[in-house]
Amino acid sequence: MDKKNILRKLEEYNIKDEDVEMIEDIAEDYKDKSEEEMFIEIIRLNEKMEEEMSYDEYEAIFEQLEDIRHLLSDEQNEKLNIILKTLRRG
Repeated sequence: MDKKNILRKLEEYNIKDEDVEMIEDIAEDYKDKSEEEMFIEIIRLNEKMEEEMSYDEYEAIFEQLEDIRHLLSDEQNEKLNIILKTLRRG
């Protein structure tokens, strides 16, 4: 899928400017971390989300992950599968 199609698909999600800024901040925070460090952080974030979010909000995040799978490469999908399995979601 080319960049234009990916951007078109992302527009369907109604991403707000504040969400984009948050994603950019997170990307900056994690750009120099190893996969292992990011994996540990994902587990921590998941625990925090489970505690702080309602069931519906929490489930919506995983639904969005499934919705974007077609935008991911095979390697990215494999990594997502590993993460979801670790979080007992796969």
